[in-house]
Amino acid sequence: SAQTAAVLFVPGGWTQAQDKAHEATLAAVDTRDGTLRWSVVLGAITGGVDSFGSEIAIEQGGVWWAAGGRAARVELSSGKLSWSTAIAQTEGPHSLWALSGSMAAVARGEHLFLFDVATGLLWERRLLKEGRVSGLFWTKSELLVKFQNEKRLIIARLNAQSGKSRWERELKHKPGKFYGPPPQGMAVTEQQVFVAANARLHAYDLESGAALFEHEMERDIMWKA
Repeated sequence: SAQTAAVLFVPGGWTQAQDKAHEATLAAVDTRDGTLRWSVVLGAITGGVDSFGSEIAIEQGGVWWAAGGRAARVELSSGKLSWSTAIAQTEGPHSLWALSGSMAAVARGEHLFLFDVATGLLWERRLLKEGRVSGLFWTKSELLVKFQNEKRLIIARLNAQSGKSRWERELKHKPGKFYGPPPQGMAVTEQQVFVAANARLHAYDLESGAALFEHEMERDIMWKA
């Protein structure tokens, strides 16, 4: 909501003992006058400041949290806790969220989670160890995701209910020859998905994952979707 800010509170002792679990409270503040609308206890979280970032997402009906080994959803209007559950401890500079009706996908580091509004965690996946998710989109009722590290990237279309891949495509990358790791992100249209690696632009059919074309790009152009 444009008039609501979500804030997480943890005990003061958390700064001296970040490796221990501390009870966290989520609160909603009215941005017009600073009034506290509600607060609710989420449960225990663990981790330092550098492992938290972009961990809160707000959509029309709820507030989502996923970091510090815990995920939760709270009703935006009332502050009622829909659910709270432990998840894998994740590390990464920031989270990527993709919200779609009754589901929310969030990626942090090499972990990808999918949550249901009513029941919580549906599944977790890691397609590329020692990598991270750099692109995340909903396409109809399925997820399009891009995992990458310095030398490889994987694009996959996942079934939302099971987390299984409908198709996967992998590209190798030479960071020493092509200015470091592959560019982040991807571009998605109604019928195609575009990614870059090795100074080449690759296009795939969104439905089948079939390769459509690839074009060489100028090496002094930095491409980012």
